[in-house]
Amino acid sequence: MVHGHQYVRAERWLNVGCGLLTHEGFWNTDMYNGEGVDQVLDLMKLPLPFENDSWDFILASHVLEHIPHHVVGHDQDGDFLTHLINEFIRVLTPGGILEIHTPIGPDGMYVIDHCRFVDQITFRGWDPEYITASLFSDVNQRSKPKMRLLRKYVKRYFQLGPINSWHTRNHLGLEVGRVHQHILIYEVVK
Repeated sequence: MVHGHQYVRAERWLNVGCGLLTHEGFWNTDMYNGEGVDQVLDLMKLPLPFENDSWDFILASHVLEHIPHHVVGHDQDGDFLTHLINEFIRVLTPGGILEIHTPIGPDGMYVIDHCRFVDQITFRGWDPEYITASLFSDVNQRSKPKMRLLRKYVKRYFQLGPINSWHTRNHLGLEVGRVHQHILIYEVVK
């Protein structure tokens, strides 16, 4: 079980940007070293230090909204998140799962270190069903790495835990460290 979902257990599960929320059975990575962190990993330094097809499952819980559109020193064109998602797809096995959790609405943007809204629309350029049924079905879109949406839902009043502070309650206006979140589950199609 991961966040209430039943998955077939595999050996190679990666938790990126885990912060204080490390999970047993995952290789927990974060930008900063801390208790339960297996590897210090800066997601803004690509390529990721993993071989192709090296992970069966990647959990990116409350991480992608922190990724800026452009990263100084990154020499590729376009939005940085595009390159990061392509890296996730590269290191996931065919049929591998990418589970994304992001806050919804004001909880997603009105926090000082959030750089973007992230939801299902963000990832439509990788979904083969969306690409072929839309105006975006050009050669460039069809040649991108792909992932298929398996499930999406909204989890209301997710408890942030240790982030419950005076700052979140009074300055940011969050409900005692609770947010609504999107949960998006994709399967990699290679």
